[in-house]
Amino acid sequence: MKPLRHDGDPAAPDAATCWRYVGDPNFCIYCGSKDISADSHIEAEADSAWQGVQCCACGEEWIDVYTLTGVTNKEGWVLV
Repeated sequence: MKPLRHDGDPAAPDAATCWRYVGDPNFCIYCGSKDISADSHIEAEADSAWQGVQCCACGEEWIDVYTLTGVTNKEGWVLV
């Protein structure tokens, strides 16, 4: 994954906010509102997947990135 780029944008979220979001992705990384909405589809390629997210309060948009963290069988037993 590419490092976070701010490009001098004062409205860009700081790294601490982004890491807090990764642990609890239920708030806007720009304004803090809990009124966020994710796209209905997840796109995937190779070893990652991503999904657009929008804040209904401030209108900002960002992309959540997902990676494989484990494997289960059909019965739900964790294999890895």
